Amino acid sequence: DTEPVARLQAGSLSRPGASGIAVGGALAVGTPVVAGDSGAVVAVGGSLRTHVARHSSLRLLHARPRDVAIELDAGGLAAVYKPHEPSTFVIQTSGGRVHVVGTIFAVVVRGDDARIDVLEGVVEVEAPTLETGTVRVAAGSYLHLVGGRLGTVSPQREGEIRALMDGTSATLDFP
Repeated sequence: DTEPVARLQAGSLSRPGASGIAVGGALAVGTPVVAGDSGAVVAVGGSLRTHVARHSSLRLLHARPRDVAIELDAGGLAAVYKPHEPSTFVIQTSGGRVHVVGTIFAVVVRGDDARIDVLEGVVEVEAPTLETGTVRVAAGSYLHLVGGRLGTVSPQREGEIRALMDGTSATLDFP
């Protein structure tokens, strides 16, 4: 199996101490990157499209044919993940792991806390701060890692996530 390439589709990404990545350019596994003022759109294969909010920092942990992992250090991202076959997509934060099953969702990080908003589908969140260790978050719901608080995604929040995804906004703040 060869690794699908993660490519910058729009916006800008910079690498600390190195030149930026050109649109169409590949992201190197393990290299930290920071989204520019306009944010960034990164695609992996044909099943994952990630919209990265401006000034967010992340790194691609791996991009195997049926196993993709991203570490989100700061900021936020929204993603559309529609796998064509059984696959794994994980967002790692300092506070836990988000296992994505095939969905439209967003993750925003602030320190050790993270908020996961799910617009479609289901994600499974694993974190030591959660009473049961793992929580499934369904469409229309959100989860705060610290405190394990579940709630309903407001229409305003859904609009913010969709604006990042359609390119009319480059921000996604921690609410």
